[in-house]
Amino acid sequence: MKKIFILVVTVLLQIDTAMAQDGYRPLLEEGKVWKYNYNNGRKQYMKSLKISSDTIIGDYTYKKITDVSSQNIEMVLREEEKKVYCRYPHHDTEILLYDFGKNTGDIISKEEKYGEIVILKVMSVKTIMVGSNSFRGMEVREYHVPEGTPEEKLSEYGYEKGWWIEGIGSYKGLDSPIGYPGNYYTFYECQIGDETFGQIELFGFVTNIMPLKSSKTNSKKNVVFDLNGHIVQLQQKGIYIQNGKKIQIK
Repeated sequence: MKKIFILVVTVLLQIDTAMAQDGYRPLLEEGKVWKYNYNNGRKQYMKSLKISSDTIIGDYTYKKITDVSSQNIEMVLREEEKKVYCRYPHHDTEILLYDFGKNTGDIISKEEKYGEIVILKVMSVKTIMVGSNSFRGMEVREYHVPEGTPEEKLSEYGYEKGWWIEGIGSYKGLDSPIGYPGNYYTFYECQIGDETFGQIELFGFVTNIMPLKSSKTNSKKNVVFDLNGHIVQLQQKGIYIQNGKKIQIK
């Protein structure tokens, strides 16, 4: 019995060591709170989401994601092998939101939708430092192409983009991994205990990958852009670009 016990302890220590060396930051941690700017052109406000409790659906345990103000359950999420899965209230199926285990050049998914082939691909991976802590960031693009299109031809087609941060989510809503036109939510900050990952950290990651539009490319001075490169009015908290420089509204 003693030898068996020692063997079990040794195996568990090896597993813990491997996880520590991997350094993966899980998305679903107790006490984590996300904040988003909401703006549909007519109204604006700050929305907060938090992990409230567990729920079991079928063979899986999910975390309830609750709106802080209304206490409504927005969605339930589960995390397994660096993948984050989502289910919505009254929906019978789950969808894959994120796969943080991929690297530059990897295909995340490839499926047929609306008569086209939709390919989700990792374009680059960067490390973001927040104080002494590091976050792994991914630039992801979603291509809609005709069936049979070779991978080397993807750049000939348009795409939608997303920026994923390990442990944080995306630059849009928590359940919006890709920035489709009409997404009204923009990431503001994520609180992890005493640690805060905010727009300023996301700004550094985005601009290192893809320079944002600035007023240098616009005939008018003092035009203000959001992190997506869209012209906006300074009406709420966040990071913006004006005359080619970063400005922060608190």
